[in-house]
Amino acid sequence: MYEYGVPEDDHIALPEGLDLEMQFPMAVGTVGDFASETVAKVIGAEGDAHTTRDEVIFSAQVLQAFDDSLLNQDLSFNLRLLAAAGFYLGDVPGNAAVQISKLSQLANPEGDPLALAAKTAMDKPWGQTGNIVNSSYATDLLGALGEHFKTGGGGDRATAAIRKLRSWSYASASAHELLMADLLGAISATRIANSAWTLLPQYSELSGNSWQPYLSRPTSIKEMWPSQRMVGEAGLYKGQSGVVQMPTSAGKSRATELVIRSAFLSARTKLALVIAPFRALCQEIASDLERAFRDDGYNVNQLSDALQPDIEFDIFDVSIESAPQVVVLTPEKLLYTLRQEPDIVQRAGLVVYDEGHQFDTGTRGVTYELLLTSIKRLLPDSAQSVLISAVIQNAAAVATWLLKDESRVVSDKSLQARRLIAFASLPQGRDGQLQFNVASDSEQDFFVPRVIIPEQQPRLPREKTDRYFPTKESGSIALYLGLRLLKNGGVAIYAGRKASAAKIVRDAVEQTFRRGISLEPPSAHSDPEEIRRFVNLYSKNFGADAYLTKGAALGIFAHHGNTPQGIRVAIEYAMRQRLIRLIVCTSTLAQGVNLPIRYLLVTSAMQGRELIKARDFHNLMGRAGRAGMYGEGTVIFTDHRLYDERDTESRRWSNSVNLINPDNAEPTGSTLLSLFEPMKNETGTRTLGKPSPAEFATMIVDNWEELYEAIGNISTELQSKKFSVGSLREQLRAKKKIVEAIESFLMTYRSDVDTENFVANAKDLASETLAFSLADQEQQALLAGIFESVARRIEVRVPNTEDQHRFGRTLLGIDQALVVEAWVIENESAIGASKSADDLFDLLWPLLTQLSSEKRLIDTVPEGALKALADGWLAGRSFAILLQELNVLDASYPYGKYKKSFDLDLVVDLCEQTFGFEFSLLLASVKESFVARATEELGKSLTGHLDLLQKRLKYGLPDQDSISYYEAGFSERVIAQALSEGMIWESARSRNGARKLIRQYPNDIEVILRDFPSHFTDVFRSTVAS
Repeated sequence: MYEYGVPEDDHIALPEGLDLEMQFPMAVGTVGDFASETVAKVIGAEGDAHTTRDEVIFSAQVLQAFDDSLLNQDLSFNLRLLAAAGFYLGDVPGNAAVQISKLSQLANPEGDPLALAAKTAMDKPWGQTGNIVNSSYATDLLGALGEHFKTGGGGDRATAAIRKLRSWSYASASAHELLMADLLGAISATRIANSAWTLLPQYSELSGNSWQPYLSRPTSIKEMWPSQRMVGEAGLYKGQSGVVQMPTSAGKSRATELVIRSAFLSARTKLALVIAPFRALCQEIASDLERAFRDDGYNVNQLSDALQPDIEFDIFDVSIESAPQVVVLTPEKLLYTLRQEPDIVQRAGLVVYDEGHQFDTGTRGVTYELLLTSIKRLLPDSAQSVLISAVIQNAAAVATWLLKDESRVVSDKSLQARRLIAFASLPQGRDGQLQFNVASDSEQDFFVPRVIIPEQQPRLPREKTDRYFPTKESGSIALYLGLRLLKNGGVAIYAGRKASAAKIVRDAVEQTFRRGISLEPPSAHSDPEEIRRFVNLYSKNFGADAYLTKGAALGIFAHHGNTPQGIRVAIEYAMRQRLIRLIVCTSTLAQGVNLPIRYLLVTSAMQGRELIKARDFHNLMGRAGRAGMYGEGTVIFTDHRLYDERDTESRRWSNSVNLINPDNAEPTGSTLLSLFEPMKNETGTRTLGKPSPAEFATMIVDNWEELYEAIGNISTELQSKKFSVGSLREQLRAKKKIVEAIESFLMTYRSDVDTENFVANAKDLASETLAFSLADQEQQALLAGIFESVARRIEVRVPNTEDQHRFGRTLLGIDQALVVEAWVIENESAIGASKSADDLFDLLWPLLTQLSSEKRLIDTVPEGALKALADGWLAGRSFAILLQELNVLDASYPYGKYKKSFDLDLVVDLCEQTFGFEFSLLLASVKESFVARATEELGKSLTGHLDLLQKRLKYGLPDQDSISYYEAGFSERVIAQALSEGMIWESARSRNGARKLIRQYPNDIEVILRDFPSHFTDVFRSTVAS
């Protein structure tokens, strides 16, 4: 109740007869017994008693809870010390670290050297410990610990010191000293047993001398957490492959670093590929690895995700003289690169798939699955493959497919931070409450009263109706709770859709804080300098009066698919550094980035019309309660109707409860198999029986245009059952994307054989996919049949095998590739005459709009408005100016029966998704077609223009100079241009060129970056130091 700010007068009285202090003897005794048994085992005096880890963890939780209750603050030091020791000895080092951090907030006790020594042993025993405590027994033991963490020795000395301490304490010590002596001995023994000095040589089968340069550094890993030990026990540090199911916050980043470091130290390889599904995650991984390997001479490269061969291929060099290389990239970039240079993978001795459960995530899932299928074909048998995921339920099935061995699974379900689940409730006639553990059969439920207390707000001019905050809407309740709780730690408000997330921020700016409330804005608990920097960046991007800029000034930040990439990364960094406290996000929060969130406030479990997948929800929940930072995380469902109407709306309630149970998470599937899922109505409650899903799939391959037209004439009966033309066509387009990915895949692997052999090879390729591995016999036959149908269609539409190979490199399907090819042939002379990237874009615009899936490109009025938007994007103009220019043109697009003007979120979406992603993909195809027909000289000249245009479209930048700074790590349009303009005396022609200039003129760069979020200063410092 203290945590939730409930006034003391409203605290719920403890049940009569319940005295929490009476639980002390049991809790303290359990921790002490476990410590005593640990020491006895170390000195060879093990007895019959065996206290379980679950018992000691529960005891630590009891001690922590009493400390948090503030019922007796005189006991705080001992409570926190005992809780930390219980968690640590119970193998929950994340929670132990939180308790140690809280312990450091208190003054050290007088005359209790063993307690102080136990605290030191759990904290940083590798520091200066010689004169910390006034006890020769403790000093000897701490000295042995310090020696161990400096040199890897000291083990025998520590055991001898533990034995002496034990003998003295059991002969002469008081009861308190005896307890502290056992804790000190047990903690020290466990420290050495779990230390990297002890375990890494054993796990990697490398000598201690091999590890010595790394382990002797202050920044090296000192102790291995449970998941990291399991990875070692499974042989991954000595080159074994595996599928790793590791909970969020369990030490995955360190484990990945150690797998790579072991591979390089053992000389098994000089090239490691790390594949991560999102740009932000790639950037985070690359930054972490760059810091980790800075003193080793290992190179870390993050490739741009522009689909062009902009790779300096010496980063794939594995010659004797070359330094070991880590290359971090997205699946799309690697798939494109493989289709240009397939031997790259053959040079890799290690491939790591981070967030490796992406096989059933729509079109990207198909790309991911076909990428891994390609890598499986190309990777040498001696290479190591490691797939890591926190939420992969059927790891054995994936291991069977990827590694041909279901036993190659490392699974650890232990959590390093506890999570509580609560539901908001608005009882009739009372203030709002939070109901805890009501969805759990194994934990005691309870409630916290008076957590939601609506307050009347001042009226705005000409308003006659009183307004209250929060309202009964889930978004309003989430904002209210976030404002009350953020003083305790980071808060994320989750919304199922981008528009919902934007509304929460907009309402906070235009309604809640504009009217005024008693609660402080998040900026009051944020770093004021960081807020200033963000407001400056937002003003330059969106304008000073934009709701996003005003939200940033309040300390409220949107984090979703329409948040520009550079801003999103800056927000994540600021949250990690605790410079800001509150974000409003969509499922972008589940995309692997590490954020220190204590509270996750869930406004809705729906994503559009669909319930969020249990697997994705657990990935979200994993962000609450960062191990080592918060002892626990709390997930609060803020839609009060879920709990208050659980009897009348039982289905909605049961859906929410099912999301919480990890056993209900779906197994990882394959988007390829969704080809054979039935067509559904708008509500998902009915399916079409005829044609069958298999017949639909075949028609998509062979008769796409006729099928698409036919869907426009569905019967009145079907319409009455909630089937609509729009919904059915949307489902068809999704299935068509899958077919196009198969077309591209088969064309890539088209060998010079006749048609029947090609068809047979296609069916073999089908059998190599995860989809085939997961499918039943009927689905396997259907999948093989689709691959056969696609192969025969390829032979008919593109009979020339060289054209097939070329089309396969574009990542487009046959139909779009042929449209591009025909256009290039028709416009070949005009393309050749183009003198610049801008000339090419003007020429290409009709083709790009024809092939784009974005309907607004066609139906926006006035004609030419979105061409002007694209030109402004290429010129590097801010989103605020781009929107202003559309408003001057009075631009609008059809919205139902009406016309709608453009807003800031839509402008960002068009620029980043349509121009930045879709157009870039189409440009790659144009280049392939043109270069294949042009002379070498002309092809080289036009390739330069096309590559520049593609990157300008990707990033929204005007020239190569600003692109170079963007790709050097300053991945934000305003900042990249500010650096380019600030260095007018010298131009950067590449990423490496920009990095060189940054090192050459650090003072000039630092001055520019002072007005932008600190993430970019961190990038700058890393660049200068590298």
